[in-house]
Amino acid sequence: MATDAVFKKMPLVGTFNIVFGIVGLVVSLILCFVFLPLGLICLFGAIIFLAVGIKGVQGAWIGSCPYCGRPKVEISKEPGAANCPKCKQRVICDNGAFYTLKEISER
Repeated sequence: MATDAVFKKMPLVGTFNIVFGIVGLVVSLILCFVFLPLGLICLFGAIIFLAVGIKGVQGAWIGSCPYCGRPKVEISKEPGAANCPKCKQRVICDNGAFYTLKEISER
């Protein structure tokens, strides 16, 4: 049975993460000249912040898994697909709803 999905964007949080990631990149490059291990750790953290920020600005479809009912399965674009973190089954997003592979093949 198909389940409804909601498209959510987090522009404020995403923008904050992007800005924090850019500042972190600058600081990590400076730290690489002073103390290389600390600079590399900061560089890794800055890249993580940039990735999370970009995903937050772009948004994602969030809904429950049609197989096991787990809430908060995220699919980044429509049409798109992702594996449920709980049951590991493939979930398909189409027209604002989450479907099983069998439901998609029968349409």
